[in-house]
Amino acid sequence: MTAKELIEKLISYPAEVRVLVDGYEGGFSEISSVKITMVKLNANSENYNGPHDEVEGADTEVIVIRRLQ
Repeated sequence: MTAKELIEKLISYPAEVRVLVDGYEGGFSEISSVKITMVKLNANSENYNGPHDEVEGADTEVIVIRRLQ
């Protein structure tokens, strides 16, 4: 995905929404998708996971940038 393509996707979402990326892992990957979803902040305490997660009771709207796996 190019910077232009990413900007075009992000500009379609509300400006005040938090942006998250996939949890910890080494190296770099291409972006596979950009979507809006609900997460629970600080749902994970394990340091190998990102702190926020899509779980039951999620209460915070976010934009998630996913990477190719």
